[in-house]
Amino acid sequence: MTFSEHDCEGTGSCNVSYFGPILTSRAMRRRRYRYLFFSSPASQLEVKCPSFTCHITHVTMASGIPSRRREVSRRAKIWCMLVLVIIISSFFYKNPTFLVPGRIETTKKAKQPQCKSNQLHAKDPTAPSGYAPSCGGAPHAEARKFWLEAVEAYSCLRDDKFTVVMPTYKRPLTLETTLAALLGPEIPSLHEIVVIWNDVNSTPPHDFTSPRGIPVRYHVPEKNSLNNRFIPLPAYETQAILSTDDDIWFKAADLEFTFQVWRQLGRYRIMGTLSWCHRRIPEEDYRLVYTRCPEGADGYSLVSTGLAFVHISFLHVYSSSLTIPARMRAHVDRMFNCEDIAMNFLVSMLTCSGPLHVLGQEALYRNTVAEGLSSSPDHMDERDRCMTEFKQIMGFIPLVEQ
Repeated sequence: MTFSEHDCEGTGSCNVSYFGPILTSRAMRRRRYRYLFFSSPASQLEVKCPSFTCHITHVTMASGIPSRRREVSRRAKIWCMLVLVIIISSFFYKNPTFLVPGRIETTKKAKQPQCKSNQLHAKDPTAPSGYAPSCGGAPHAEARKFWLEAVEAYSCLRDDKFTVVMPTYKRPLTLETTLAALLGPEIPSLHEIVVIWNDVNSTPPHDFTSPRGIPVRYHVPEKNSLNNRFIPLPAYETQAILSTDDDIWFKAADLEFTFQVWRQLGRYRIMGTLSWCHRRIPEEDYRLVYTRCPEGADGYSLVSTGLAFVHISFLHVYSSSLTIPARMRAHVDRMFNCEDIAMNFLVSMLTCSGPLHVLGQEALYRNTVAEGLSSSPDHMDERDRCMTEFKQIMGFIPLVEQ
């Protein structure tokens, strides 16, 4: 709306009857029109015209006639209140125990979205032209590409919790002791415990939930095999897998600390507390041997999966039909030994990096029994032979000293 000098008679002020929209100065600053509609031409606008530009200084509305602006404001308040009520209602619907202090939630836990990773088993990926990893050469590009696909496929699983995978075989008392040690103290990031019941001819105990709400499930595989600990079961809901024996465990605080370090620094590496070394003997045609690291030595090249965090994508590659992991699994079954060495070889081949060794504030606890596999007198000799066999399968030594 504009006024001429003639309308206001120079620089004086005047009252003008007007029916229509008014553009306020605030709206002009925001470059957005804000209208006041009056339903009567009796509304008066007092304007001052010091020159050819007139400024509205006062608006007098006809009494009893509301503006549409006020109606819009009331509607906005009503809508805001409705939205607020809906948000609050949905919160209490999803959290019914919020209103009842001390109540224990007994409803079934909501399932995490399941990855359709089993579809990857049905195909044999072929490396595209020119693709090659930074270590191992072109022959291993297929396995690395397969692993990268698995990483993406399992990315829908939660990464703020971890699953304990614990194989056991005819040691119920040892298993019971280890489960009690893990379920007793609070471990904030522990999601569930899956016991691999390798005694396939007997019936495992019933699944249960601990007083702290940690589910314990028993899985019976098709056969007794050391490879069973590395099967990526479809029921797993976490990316982090703590592979552990049934006679060893970390203290609660150290276990939580190790998991958080794994999340930040070692997600795609094996991270555990039992480190080992390898060396070659020149006098025996550079035979590859598996050995304890020298006392005081800083380097190591393997970490035992008897107590270690592993990303589920490595389990996927290890259990696949690809040539290298299939031959390694077959050798593990023949020797009934060396599954941890096989996993170290595979992860180092895929990532071109070594494992990470982590020590807790307290020493780990071992409930060692005489009938364990490592008690065999030929145990270390068999592991030496495994090192040589895995080197021949891969065509090189992928192990990286850290």
